[in-house]
Amino acid sequence: MIAPQRHLAVLRKALGLAATAITDPVVVLTPGQAKGLEFDSVLIADPAAILGAPLGRNDLYVAMTRATRRLGIVHCGPVPAELARIREVRTFRVP
Repeated sequence: MIAPQRHLAVLRKALGLAATAITDPVVVLTPGQAKGLEFDSVLIADPAAILGAPLGRNDLYVAMTRATRRLGIVHCGPVPAELARIREVRTFRVP
């Protein structure tokens, strides 16, 4: 999961993550921490807050390009203009 710094502690607590090691199955990182890394699946939390940071568009680009297979975006409120043209696809797989 990639999220703004201000959400990291709450997200880690909600997910039951005491500390994050990059080799853990689930990690919660800022865009800066994720830069240069790749993951099969990435969930971006609060893209509007990422965009509000000093390097907002760059950070959102970094966050969106870390996924090699699946990318999810969760947000409150309206979709940021930078993401408005992304087509929503919902897929659910039941084992």
